[in-house]
Amino acid sequence: RHDTDHEPVFRQESYFHYLFGASLYSDCYGVITLPEGKTTLFVPTWGVDTETVCGPSPEFERVKAELGLDEVLGVGDLKGFVEGEMGRMREEWLAERKTKLMEVEGEDGSGNLEEKKENAAIAGTNGENVANSASNDGGAPKIYLLKGLNTDSGNFATPAYYKGIEDFATMRDESALFPCIAECRVIKVRRLLSF
Repeated sequence: RHDTDHEPVFRQESYFHYLFGASLYSDCYGVITLPEGKTTLFVPTWGVDTETVCGPSPEFERVKAELGLDEVLGVGDLKGFVEGEMGRMREEWLAERKTKLMEVEGEDGSGNLEEKKENAAIAGTNGENVANSASNDGGAPKIYLLKGLNTDSGNFATPAYYKGIEDFATMRDESALFPCIAECRVIKVRRLLSF
C-alpha cells in the first residue's frame, strides 16, 4: 500500500519465531538457559501515551500461557536477568572445577607434583587457583548469540544487542548457535513431523 495511514506489517525474524513462537510481538528478546532449556521471553512495555495509540502492553501471564514459555518478563529486566544467570552459572562452574582440582590433589594434599600438574591439566584447571581463573575454557558459561548467513536470502542474522551486553565480551560466542539452529530447523524428529 502507498497510503501513509497504516503501520508497516511486522514479521518476526524466522529463527526467533522458531525458538519462541512470538510472531505477534515485536522488539522482544529471548533467552534459553542451558543446559536446563528454560525459555524466557522479554517483551516491551509502554506507558499510557503509547497505549492510547497501540493498545495495552502485553500481559506477561497471557503471553507465557499462549506461547508455552517458562517465563515472560519486561525488556527492562533483561540486563539483570542475564547478569544473574551468568553469575549463577559461573559459580556452579567454579565449584565444579574446584571439586575436580581437589579430587586430583587428594584430600591430604599429598602426591607427586608432576602427577598433580598432569591430572590438573586433564581436569581443565592447569594448576591455577580455580577461583581466580578468568579463562573461558573447559565449559565456562557462555552467551550464545545468533549470527550467521541465511543462504536463502543472502542476509545475515545479526547478534542481539542490549545495553550491558558489552560486560560479557569474553563470554560471547557468535559462531556456534546459528549452525545448530539451522540444523534443527532442517532435521525433524518424529514428534515434530506429526504437526
